[in-house]
Amino acid sequence: MSDSKVTVVVAWAVETVVFDGRSYAADLGARPGVRKASEARACIWLNRASPADVECAKTYAAKENTKRSEGEGPISVFVYPTSEKNPLDRARREVLLGKVAA
Repeated sequence: MSDSKVTVVVAWAVETVVFDGRSYAADLGARPGVRKASEARACIWLNRASPADVECAKTYAAKENTKRSEGEGPISVFVYPTSEKNPLDRARREVLLGKVAA
């Protein structure tokens, strides 16, 4: 039974505004430069999850995707083996690359 255990990660992307890093003269009324960027967010739903837990996460994501506002990407559920060293970073990377898991 322990062979079927996996790590379930829930991940999504949001639109943010970030400082572009260029210098500016605030005392002369200049404003900092900003640009839009996508930022990935992820959280572990459950370590050592069973197939029933995976289905529960997928149900949650489907329900929450109907409530998403503009600028928020769909919630995706990623399933990794428990031996994955950094499942959160992997899920964030996959979300930004446009990979969508069920």
